[in-house]
Amino acid sequence: MTGPDPEQRRRVFTAFYALPARDVMDPEVGAFAFVPPHLPIAGALDVLVGADHAWVVDAPGRSLAVRSVLLRQDLLRAILPAEGSYTRAARARHRSLAHGSADCICRFTRDRVLHTAAPETPCREVLRVVETKGALVIPVVDGGRIVGEIGAVQLLGALRQLLQARGEPA
Repeated sequence: MTGPDPEQRRRVFTAFYALPARDVMDPEVGAFAFVPPHLPIAGALDVLVGADHAWVVDAPGRSLAVRSVLLRQDLLRAILPAEGSYTRAARARHRSLAHGSADCICRFTRDRVLHTAAPETPCREVLRVVETKGALVIPVVDGGRIVGEIGAVQLLGALRQLLQARGEPA
């Protein structure tokens, strides 16, 4: 019994790396969770019970210009009780929960940079950002508007499709 042809595998991966984000992204923008920056914490809880992330946008329904991403883990980190000394940062975090909003929680995520992709960005670059920057999902932005999102699920699905199309086991 012979294994997969290495040259065939190389061609599949080369084709995968060259795929533009528009061919891999989830384009169902209407199904994404969007929140305004000043959404009260209770509203963020309502959204993140049903989604693992929400895009923080200036004006939902208009331009959908993405400011940040609010992750379920951000909310969990924000509500984690302070341990040890009640530091200034811990007091600020808990004050933001009492009076704050989605954009307050995003600020407590250290060194977060919102990485974006254009529809023509090749999968190789998107994969690099997802892997090296630890991005859960990246918005695909065209002309300042979010047109889709791409993450590990979409990348792995595209690779699986290419392998199956070439008759190889995924």
